[in-house]
Amino acid sequence: MRCLTAAVCASLALLFVLTSVASGSPRDRRPPSPPQNLLAGATTSGSIEVSWTPSTDNVAVAGYAVSADGAAHGTTSSTTDRVDALACGSTHSIGVTAFDAAGNRSAATTITAQTDPCAVSPPATTDFVSRVGQQLYLNGTPYRFIGFNLWRANVTSWNKPPNTGYLVNDGTTLADSLSGMRAGTGTNVIRAWFFQQFANRGGTWDWSAFDKTLQVARAYGFKVIATLADQWSFEGPPFKDPAWYQGGYKTEVAAPYERVPYRQWVQTVVQRYASDPTILAWELVNEPDVAISQQQDGTCAANAGTVLASFVADVGAVVKNIDHNHLLSLGAAGNGNCGTIESDYQKVMADPSVDLCSFHDYYDATNSSAYDAYNGLNVRVRQCGSLNKPLYIGEMGIHSGAPPCYGDLICRRTYLSKKLSAAFASQGLVGYLPWQYDQRGASATSDDYVYGPGDPGLAVLGSYALP
Repeated sequence: MRCLTAAVCASLALLFVLTSVASGSPRDRRPPSPPQNLLAGATTSGSIEVSWTPSTDNVAVAGYAVSADGAAHGTTSSTTDRVDALACGSTHSIGVTAFDAAGNRSAATTITAQTDPCAVSPPATTDFVSRVGQQLYLNGTPYRFIGFNLWRANVTSWNKPPNTGYLVNDGTTLADSLSGMRAGTGTNVIRAWFFQQFANRGGTWDWSAFDKTLQVARAYGFKVIATLADQWSFEGPPFKDPAWYQGGYKTEVAAPYERVPYRQWVQTVVQRYASDPTILAWELVNEPDVAISQQQDGTCAANAGTVLASFVADVGAVVKNIDHNHLLSLGAAGNGNCGTIESDYQKVMADPSVDLCSFHDYYDATNSSAYDAYNGLNVRVRQCGSLNKPLYIGEMGIHSGAPPCYGDLICRRTYLSKKLSAAFASQGLVGYLPWQYDQRGASATSDDYVYGPGDPGLAVLGSYALP
């Protein structure tokens, strides 16, 4: 401060002191914390609702500023907002910052979300299954699927994994299985492992097993949900740990089962079958779990939800850039695996590449609705509804040898019927696939979840399929 005289300097200094005293404490310069858990909620063709958990501030948070694609949208004192005036079928970056009365602003928290498609009428006639919001369509008609897991559909003599000698792809076993499944039940979908090891024959691609599965499925009126990798180590390749989801999927090759890294495998198989309408949907991974170990002891990697969301965004874009015909699902169990616990599930499913939410129901037989306050079907139905996406039960198991049925298949049929009824009472439920069908019958396997020829449970499935 430059003064003309000492007296002037003294006067100015006194004025500064008096002003400081009068105004109280020094000016607040500390910004609020960034908003957390920013999630996309309900969408329309022109709007996206978002919500977040409150920020904190050393004095008080005055409000939140919301932006869309970098442009200011408005401010609110609430922890929810609706961004409107958006184009239909478009993807947007939504940002939220917190501010206080002194004008300090937090760093922005952002997510990517998509408005609903422009078309609201059923798609034109096509042999591919498509969706509008929570509804699936096939040839312009509302579509709902019922079927079974037939994970061994591609297992043959030259590619059989270590834990099975049941060669479904050999001889007439696959055709016999689909015929037995179809008889009197109206089932129309199977879910099968399309893992890299089932097409890698000594370092060269052999597509004969996949081609046969799709040809036989087509002949018997089935569509196929093709799962591209397994979380678990039961079929040979190792358990997929957090490092795999953080980038190992781009570089690691689990010899002798794999020929190329997972990301390249996805590009290869999707490119080959992108024009085949027998495929209903791709699943990226069976039951992804960003966990420290395979023991399912609840030990999750740090930021498991963020890690899994980044993986889905990358690989989902790979699929959609190649294949504009098929639906895409992550393949999540949705019942508490690391990366999809509680609100993380909605964050992952919100990715624009994901068309279908999924859930695996191994809750007790008497828990017909798979209720769980944190990770149950009730929660997933609500979350997927807020994203305007359909949900299917990718696996459901009622242990035939456990209570309350103790080996009584008539009893198991009763509880299967209750679970089906409860599930399809849920808004947006579009498919149901019990685990699993085996043409040899339950008595020939050690799997107490098996359905086989003549099982009384088959009779309750048919009435739920559309068309």
